[in-house]
Amino acid sequence: LKWKQEQTRLRAKLMLTHPGQTNFDPDYIIGIDISLHKGTDIGVCTGILYRVSDMTHLDTETCDVEVTEPYFAGYLAFREVDFYAYVYHNLINRHPEIQTDDLVVMTDGNGLLHPFGFGLACHLGVLLNVPTIGIGKNLHQYEDLQYNRNDLKAKMVTDSLPEMDILSKDGSFVGYAIKGPSNTN
Repeated sequence: LKWKQEQTRLRAKLMLTHPGQTNFDPDYIIGIDISLHKGTDIGVCTGILYRVSDMTHLDTETCDVEVTEPYFAGYLAFREVDFYAYVYHNLINRHPEIQTDDLVVMTDGNGLLHPFGFGLACHLGVLLNVPTIGIGKNLHQYEDLQYNRNDLKAKMVTDSLPEMDILSKDGSFVGYAIKGPSNTN
């Protein structure tokens, strides 16, 4: 209940567009992910900073992770967001030339494509006040989506679509599906 209340409070601060900016074209990307040793709550959080204009790797930050919060579906951010924020701040503090209006953070975790419309990427973006993109490996399935996982894949294959908007049943945009490389086996 406490996490739901906090998620609702933070969601009210979510901005879906950058204020005053119609053409957001960041020159810096930070990608952040956590990897836990199989079967444990111990691992590493890594952030990588790139400059887009020349695809230059500028910096990497890692920190050891011991996850102490339990996993509950829909509340991944409460398990991982502090580690993501720590890595982000360390990278940004070493690169004061980077302005947040020229940066996007990508996370392994959903953003709007989430049962409560506020996944890990949104949570991190609100806490840090930076644009974020959530990248999920699989379709985060919940009742309000227009397509289930199989129907989305079938439509993309049938219509030969390399990418497709993911919409909620009311037509709101919640994500974007990109067809990955084919399995040749």
